[in-house]
Amino acid sequence: MKKIPIIIFFLLLAAALTFFVFDFKPESQSDIQTKENETIILDSQTESAGDVQVSATPIINEYLKFEMVFDTHSGDLNYDLVSISQLKDKDENIYQPLAWEGDKPGGHHREGTLNFGPSSDISMLPVIILEINGIREENLIFKWDL
Repeated sequence: MKKIPIIIFFLLLAAALTFFVFDFKPESQSDIQTKENETIILDSQTESAGDVQVSATPIINEYLKFEMVFDTHSGDLNYDLVSISQLKDKDENIYQPLAWEGDKPGGHHREGTLNFGPSSDISMLPVIILEINGIREENLIFKWDL
């Protein structure tokens, strides 16, 4: 009779250990993987170049995109964002955007999405660095640690 509670205790202990060893995997930010219909939105960052304020928000799903907002109170925003933007990783590999989906060049306010294409390789990086070169003759750098 005294053995039954001890046996039950060890069976429960074994079941708990089995659950944690085989089913429990702590999620870390470096393990970001995009699954079908899963979207990861990282924090927005804002930088300024002269009188231009630029906000960037990474969106990772099957594609890596950045929601971008450009604002200024003087001059026009006549920039070809595909040609002046790039991504870098920690090893200085460079990724070029495929398309700008948004407002056309000009005006004091532009917003849209900068699309870097499929995220299968890029989403596994430990860091994403977005560079936008030549805004009011300055270079803007946005950095997100994953």
